[in-house]
Amino acid sequence: MNSFKTSKSSTRTTRNSRAHSTHSTIKNIRKDAEKMSAAFQAVTENIATRRIEAFEARTAPKAEALSDGDLKKYHESYRENPVANALATLPASYLAENRSVLQEMNYTYSNILPRCPGATSQSNSGRCWMFAALNAMRFYIIKNLNLNDYFELSEAYLFFYDKIERSMFFLEKMLELRGRPLTDPVVFGMTRVSRPVDDGGTFGFFRNLIEKYGIVPKSCYGESFNTQCSEEMNEILWSKLGQFAHFIRTSGKSEASLRKQIRSEMMPEIYSLMVRFLGEPPQTFTWSYHESGDNVESVREKGTFHRLTDLTPRGFYETYVVPYYNPQDKVVLRHDPRKNIKLNTVYSSEHHGHMVGAPPNVDFNVDLAVIKTAVSDSISSEQPVWFACDVGKDFNPEYSLLSTEAFNYAGLFQTDFLTDKAAMLDIGLSGATHAMLIVGVDQTEKPDQTYVKWRVENSWGEWPGEDPGYLQMSDAWFDRYVYEAVVSLDLLPEELQKIYLENQYKPVYLDYNDPFGAVAVK
Repeated sequence: MNSFKTSKSSTRTTRNSRAHSTHSTIKNIRKDAEKMSAAFQAVTENIATRRIEAFEARTAPKAEALSDGDLKKYHESYRENPVANALATLPASYLAENRSVLQEMNYTYSNILPRCPGATSQSNSGRCWMFAALNAMRFYIIKNLNLNDYFELSEAYLFFYDKIERSMFFLEKMLELRGRPLTDPVVFGMTRVSRPVDDGGTFGFFRNLIEKYGIVPKSCYGESFNTQCSEEMNEILWSKLGQFAHFIRTSGKSEASLRKQIRSEMMPEIYSLMVRFLGEPPQTFTWSYHESGDNVESVREKGTFHRLTDLTPRGFYETYVVPYYNPQDKVVLRHDPRKNIKLNTVYSSEHHGHMVGAPPNVDFNVDLAVIKTAVSDSISSEQPVWFACDVGKDFNPEYSLLSTEAFNYAGLFQTDFLTDKAAMLDIGLSGATHAMLIVGVDQTEKPDQTYVKWRVENSWGEWPGEDPGYLQMSDAWFDRYVYEAVVSLDLLPEELQKIYLENQYKPVYLDYNDPFGAVAVK
């Protein structure tokens, strides 16, 4: 009979054998796990590396990251500057001043307009383009009606209708472009880069507005808080327009149905908002005024009283402005020296406008010498000149001076800076940011007739100085930072007049995001 009885030693041997086997198995499992972990980590790192490479291929330059060694080299190459401490506590523009230029400044000009009224103020708004054009027109009204130097036309009046027209233009563009994605350059630009109701504009915008709506004296439709500080108003208008734009883009309605809705439902809301912000502009008005006394700068010394009744904005414009300053007779001269832009060519930009049904916003690109001659001839003919420039560059507010010679940033920072006009336009370092009036010029006698400096009427109000409210612009600054000037077409050579008239309604169109767009976008 078989026995199931086992000895203690046999049992111990068996247990030891099983324990050793189990230990070996666990050890092998651990080794396998470590191998699997290493393999998994390698795969994970490879995937992560590929993801990073794919990410960088879409977002980052193909270059090594900035290292501690790079920073150490930069530190060792730093050239100690004796004004480094001053730069930490004072504006660079103060330290870069060229004192010799400032000490030799004078405010005399060989040729200026016979009347230069008191400076106006656009306050905290981007209406410079509107102020400059209306200031050109008021010159003739002051002269012809013998008014004092503080007469103004109503910037608020045109501001009201500009917002209305821009809103309509934007909504119609959203309807036209609703099939394009939000990332499309035009759609993206209209909704995210520049808002449809930003304040900035062009002379072409101004011409469209005043031709359609006329103008009134400022005493008949004055400023409000929202004309002088437009930021909140613009934000609220954009909130409403953005709501409408989203509806247009996502609606399944037909184009005809949406167009009807824009006109009958959306635009009445915009109009209502603008009336709340600015008050409703007059359709007819009475204008009472005094002629100037002997002192044209005095608001208290008054001459003969007049009251004109039953006036309309368009009637006032056609009677008191058009015979002396007709925007239809003007041409916007552009100086754009970029290689892809041709001389003596009429240009416009795709989708760039502010008013449905208005003529295109066009500029005539000509040589800078042509512009200067036309501007100088305008002053000789007692015609103020609207112009657009990059006002923030090389500007000394204390001296009311625009001058490239009055600053030496290269010497201050011991490095050179880009000053080529075409290159600065290409890369976005410069462009038209502000509009003003040229009302005087200082030039040498014939035959050389070298331009020295220009007198400029600004719209930033008056401040203490030898020429309150007016700026002085050096001729070198004109060369580098003036981009547009508006003159009478008949002041151009006949061959240029012919080219412009043949092409003003068939311009060469540039991309929507071309540097030449609205002035002083705000």
